[in-house]
Amino acid sequence: LVVVPSPAVASLVLNPTSVAGGNSSQATVTLSAAAPSGGTIVMLSSSDPSVQLAPSVTVAAGATTATFTVTTLVVTSPISAVITATVGASSQQATLSVTLPPPVPRLVFFNPATVTGGQTAQGTVVVTQAAPMGGTVVTLSSSSTSVTVPGTVTVPQGSKSVTFSATASSVSASTTVTVTATLNSATQTITLTVIPVVSGTLSEQILSVGSTTSTDFPVTAGAFQNMNGGVQSGTLTSLQLSTTSGNTTMSTSFSTYFGASAFGDVRDVFIDPAGNVFACGVTKDAGLPTTAGVVQRVFTGSDSNAFVVEFSSTGTVKFLTYYGGSQETVCYSILVDSTGNIFIAGRTSSPDFPVSANAFQKNFGGGTVAGGDMFIAKLASGAVSTTWATYIGGSGDDAGSGRLGLDTTGNVYLSGVSQSTTDFPTGQGQGQPNLTGVASFGVVVKLSTDGTTLLSRTILAGKIKAAGASAGPTTDASGGLVVNSSGSFTVCGFTNTTDIGATTGALQTVIAGKQDAFVAQYSSSGVLTALTYVGGSGNLEACKGLAVDSAGNVILLTPTDSADYPNTTAATLNGPSDIGVTKLTADLSLAVFSTLLGGSVSEIVDGTRLELDASENLYFSLSTNSGDFPVTPNATHPMFTGLAGGANNNVAIVKFAADGSKILFATYLGGSANNSSGALRYHKN
Repeated sequence: LVVVPSPAVASLVLNPTSVAGGNSSQATVTLSAAAPSGGTIVMLSSSDPSVQLAPSVTVAAGATTATFTVTTLVVTSPISAVITATVGASSQQATLSVTLPPPVPRLVFFNPATVTGGQTAQGTVVVTQAAPMGGTVVTLSSSSTSVTVPGTVTVPQGSKSVTFSATASSVSASTTVTVTATLNSATQTITLTVIPVVSGTLSEQILSVGSTTSTDFPVTAGAFQNMNGGVQSGTLTSLQLSTTSGNTTMSTSFSTYFGASAFGDVRDVFIDPAGNVFACGVTKDAGLPTTAGVVQRVFTGSDSNAFVVEFSSTGTVKFLTYYGGSQETVCYSILVDSTGNIFIAGRTSSPDFPVSANAFQKNFGGGTVAGGDMFIAKLASGAVSTTWATYIGGSGDDAGSGRLGLDTTGNVYLSGVSQSTTDFPTGQGQGQPNLTGVASFGVVVKLSTDGTTLLSRTILAGKIKAAGASAGPTTDASGGLVVNSSGSFTVCGFTNTTDIGATTGALQTVIAGKQDAFVAQYSSSGVLTALTYVGGSGNLEACKGLAVDSAGNVILLTPTDSADYPNTTAATLNGPSDIGVTKLTADLSLAVFSTLLGGSVSEIVDGTRLELDASENLYFSLSTNSGDFPVTPNATHPMFTGLAGGANNNVAIVKFAADGSKILFATYLGGSANNSSGALRYHKN
């Protein structure tokens, strides 16, 4: 018997021997003699996991060579990998150099994203790798003569970004311009909106709602309710801003208590294009003067009912109705669609809540007296009837304590928090997730336009609590919700968990304190596209207001007690807690700006909203017990009422520059006892 030895490996050749990460090379292995019958198996290996190849290649019978592909991953620094081909005791090696891919634009953004004609906006280009000696030149172009940008900008050596100025020309109507950054044949685009110069007087309206225990809250003559017996009462105030040639004055259009003889709280407010004001909240006042023809004229709660009210632009009640069952019902959110339908949402512990016959969930799921189920209801214009109403909840406490949203097809979205870890209702085609060990989770539900079908539910949860966190793993998505026309949405809240699922490339991928705010983005199909923590090493961060500007940048508002809150300005923590105002790029990877705002004592935020005007200036409210909160000289209420630094708060109402640089207007609002902010809305008259 003659044994023919296996051929040895004679050579291993790579072509090319150097590639940019993410590309591939072709390799050829050559044997010292033709492969025998059945072929010769050549074993392959790589010294670096960024260089990948099959475990073996076969040289066919009678052949001396075989080829195979070597693929590479994108690398953050150049590497050299040794490829080894082995047959028996023989082997050959070849070295593949993997270089950084050529730099390309990663992101372009403007601050602000809207600019008045004749003014400039600051743009920023971010590239994928630090510039070498001599810098990296990026080409810029504009789609319209309405915006002029430099032809090129140079990213300085060692940096990944460069700023530039974009100058806007005068326009007669709002104009959206696309600016393109090009590098190595790759492009990134961003829009800049140019708006006309305001001629004459700009008239604006700010609606502020909340609660007070003050008997001297500044209500106006002829108010719906002008007396408070010292209980916690709801409040609603309409402020008018008038700006001429840059000078702003402010006055109170109307201001009223709501539910002044028993506990009350106005939780949310909406204003329609005609200036009519809608509000909802909770009351224990059984004597409210409800109006004829509404869906529920009589108080039914052994504890509390929700209420819904519409005021005219001058403060006259157009309708007022209770809403609820025999137990506690709280309305947290209200919106009105273009045809006058009124959507309200919140929580109820009433097993006899007035659900409709076609409701998605007709039966109460369970929970405590202070919790219960979420609810969503659609009321006809004027609250004359219930179009539909439904529970949404499991056996634990569930609260629709976030915000409502609608997409263009009329589907209804609601954010909130749940403790129903084993039986929260599932959407179409969705299974029950494993939430073992979770104390509470954030949730966004999507309901069909007729209220009969839960189309989807999105859960935000972590199972590992942060070091020092006292509560069990807790996540809450009640901070804000923005739904765009396609059904994709952005939601925010807070978490004390380390594993909520921050995405690669996010601004902050790990929790920094015992509790951080978070912002998450989802596609219209419910897929998470980006999630970031936002916070420092303290214990207070919780997103309490959310907005998305015309370029998709995401703005959030959060209280903070962290001296190391992620800040892009020189502002520092001024008291035990301040308010963080942070604008993130559309992909949640960078801070466009982030700053702190407050006085020398404490600022907090409850259920406020972030609103944007045509120039994308920010409007929000908060609660403060700082006697030196930075109100502006033209404030309607320039002095803190009550004992500053004590147990009582005033509301502060703020208009903040779109680029995060300064307060444009700020005023106190309140009486001498405790005053709390519930929500704010902005309207251009």
